[in-house]
Amino acid sequence: MNEENARIAPRPVADVQTRGSVSYRRYRLGTSDIARMEDGRLAWSYPIQPDGLRNKLFEHQQGVFVTDMTRMEDREIRRRRG
Repeated sequence: MNEENARIAPRPVADVQTRGSVSYRRYRLGTSDIARMEDGRLAWSYPIQPDGLRNKLFEHQQGVFVTDMTRMEDREIRRRRG
């Protein structure tokens, strides 16, 4: 990445790529937000939220998915437990 002219994956592109790469039975990815990774790179973060009324009542958020927003191919996607 060129720090002088960083390329950022737009939110709609990151949403499609990230949602297409993960699947949970009782959970869904929430609305994305900007975060920083441990090494300082920018990332899109997605809360892993219960899906459906029953799951919302009895389940808890299962952490966060973080995906590097500075790369388009070979993107790093990590799950962090909260």
